[in-house]
Amino acid sequence: MRRLFAKAGRFARVETPLFVDPANQACVNAIHQLARGNRALGLPLVLPWGNAEERGRAERIARGVGEALVPERMTLEALARVLAGAKSVVGLDSGLSHLAAAFGAPAVAIFCGSDPSLTGLYGAPRARNVGAPGRPPQVFEVLKALQ
Repeated sequence: MRRLFAKAGRFARVETPLFVDPANQACVNAIHQLARGNRALGLPLVLPWGNAEERGRAERIARGVGEALVPERMTLEALARVLAGAKSVVGLDSGLSHLAAAFGAPAVAIFCGSDPSLTGLYGAPRARNVGAPGRPPQVFEVLKALQ
């Protein structure tokens, strides 16, 4: 696995949410669909996690995708190195999405239950926000934002 992370610049990464409330379930569904379409991007998929629930969710996504890495639990410092070198980062409105944008990775934050005008990825030239409260983005919108 170390060799795999040494090539972090080749990774597409889909972030699993830290907390899933009913408003964010549509966003989680969008991430599942995006993960299934990841093969078209030609990039390895990494699904980091922070607790047992997230790990289970990441493992379910990986089984559905077929070609995805669910790494061992990582320190924030190790995860920051992966985010900084990622080819692209897709995640929900969370600290990790903001961290990726701050490191300059191409990042797309998916919004469903929160307002991107209040908590979106701003100030980073390669960051985009998609979706809005009550209007989860379509997968094509996320893919377009990655371009």
